[in-house]
Amino acid sequence: MNHLRISLLLTLTLVLGAGASAQVSFTEKASQKVVGQQDVLEISFTLDGVSEVDNFVPPSFSPFQIAGGPSTTSGFNLINGNASKYYSVSYYLKPSSVGKFTIGSATVVVNNQTLHSNTVNVEVVKGTTGNSGAPPQNPFQSMMGGFPTMPNMPDPMGGMSPADYRDEYLKKGENADEKIKKNMLVKMSVTRNTCYVGEPIVATCKLYSRLPSQSKVVERPSFSGFSVFEMAQPEQGNPSREVVGGRPYDGFLIRKAQLYPLQSGDLTIEPVELDNSVTFYRQGKAPKTQAPAGSVFDQMMKDFWGDGEVAAVPEKHNLNLTTEPVVIHVKPLPEAGKPADFTGAVGQFSIVSSLSSTTLKTNETDTLTLVVTGTGNLPMINAPSLHVPSGLESYDPSAKEQLDQTVAPIKGRKVFSYVFTAVSAGNYSIPAINLSYFDPQTASYKTVSAEPLLLKVLQGPQRVQPGVEPTGGSVVSKRPWILVILGGIILIGLASWIVLRKGKKKDLKLPTPQPTPKDAPSPYAPQALWDTKVQQMAPAAVTTFEEKDWLEDAREKLKTGNSADYYRSLNAGIWGFLQDRLDLSGERNKNKVLELMETKGFSPFVREETRQLLDECELALYAPVQNHTDMQQAMELAERLQKRFMYDLKV
Repeated sequence: MNHLRISLLLTLTLVLGAGASAQVSFTEKASQKVVGQQDVLEISFTLDGVSEVDNFVPPSFSPFQIAGGPSTTSGFNLINGNASKYYSVSYYLKPSSVGKFTIGSATVVVNNQTLHSNTVNVEVVKGTTGNSGAPPQNPFQSMMGGFPTMPNMPDPMGGMSPADYRDEYLKKGENADEKIKKNMLVKMSVTRNTCYVGEPIVATCKLYSRLPSQSKVVERPSFSGFSVFEMAQPEQGNPSREVVGGRPYDGFLIRKAQLYPLQSGDLTIEPVELDNSVTFYRQGKAPKTQAPAGSVFDQMMKDFWGDGEVAAVPEKHNLNLTTEPVVIHVKPLPEAGKPADFTGAVGQFSIVSSLSSTTLKTNETDTLTLVVTGTGNLPMINAPSLHVPSGLESYDPSAKEQLDQTVAPIKGRKVFSYVFTAVSAGNYSIPAINLSYFDPQTASYKTVSAEPLLLKVLQGPQRVQPGVEPTGGSVVSKRPWILVILGGIILIGLASWIVLRKGKKKDLKLPTPQPTPKDAPSPYAPQALWDTKVQQMAPAAVTTFEEKDWLEDAREKLKTGNSADYYRSLNAGIWGFLQDRLDLSGERNKNKVLELMETKGFSPFVREETRQLLDECELALYAPVQNHTDMQQAMELAERLQKRFMYDLKV
């Protein structure tokens, strides 16, 4: 607290009683000599031994940015009965670059004489040093473990902080509880009080304070009847400087969430309760001092305390604060015009669908992917119905979300995967998929459709039941002959494979031999087995083989976190090495890629991973939504596929 410093300094100088005559000094001081780029640096200018101050001019703080201030402090130094006044100005600076910098001197006019302060040298390093001179104190620090509290927004009050309001001082006869109520309040605000079922409102609970305090949430917000999606955590935000009722406050976030009503009627947001501990400083009587009269500081102290009232006695007070209940009027969705297939989607949406493969054989599986993109209650949207024609058998769909909850309504996409099996050969048309939703902006229902999809199913090998041949004969009696034939095929294949691998090993100059077929993982081997085989074969670095790294640009884009740029680059890199290895001549045909991979002997497991990777890139380009986990997994899958082609691993 800035003004506690007045009392402490006055007390110390009285106790020490050092005999010294007042001399004017003008000094500049930094709170740290080494500061992190994420920290806040306090720079203070102190003028001591003066009676009046005029025309203070701070230096240029470049390359620092002013994050707070100026904050001013005045007081008396009393030595051997002689009083001199000090005047201090503090700024809070945010580093904008790394390096060693010199902050220049400030100037001030005292008795028509211009004085210059010293300069200070500061080194800015990356990250944080763990020390910061940033005010104000967060009232929830003891509860949350503390977090930075410098406001990062323009200051409408010209740099004042609660300590500058002087509300922590009590004059004679002032009631502490009444003063807390006037200077601290907790509010629950909502973006609207009326909405439709499924239409979001944003509820924000904040503590507004002009007092240094310790606060604890006793009763948290109750959002019964709503589906709740958090938009920000208290420890992630900085206090905001706000004006409430014409008075400036520091606002501290307790909770911010968007609420989606699940039912119609009046829903009540229950009160939030806070316990607050505030330390005041009660006006007390102090001996008359021989301070010079007529200065700005003298007038300021007289206006605040009255003549001769300068001492302060600390008092601790506790008070409970609560919000008012908030009632939300939730309107039911209209029955007029409601589509028969409406399942509760509220917002604005579009859909697109695609097949993993447009040609397959009987008894093989395919996947239809439906992407729902837009804003609204995406998490609550159910999978639209898929009606497959006779000859195809479908399974229950799965869903995957990529959402941005920091905006309201929620935006992003929801991906539904419908897996089905081809039972009979033929040409099929999978009907259009419809999604009906209610648009609260127009108060009307709308329906969007994905285009019908064509599928060609070729006759594949018939399924054979275990122990029975297609003609109905027993397999048991022929099993020895089958084993002999299979053994011969394996031996011939093994010999050919070893010869082939030796030739390729010389060309590639592999440092270690390739695995033999008996060590190769199965077509559906787990990831751990793949990793083991790669480690046994060669060092993990692709550059060891002097091959072009098609994914280099995508790796750089991954660091930026921009999903649209990343997936465009990843898609280009994947097609780059596929076209190079499969001689596609610039053609981007997913089905042809999978057919060529099958022809070249790649296992079903590898082909399925390739299909998934290409589908992921294609979907991401439709609706780019930043999700670092999905982006990282896609990169790992692409790197694995690239290594398989480089090592000629087909399993």
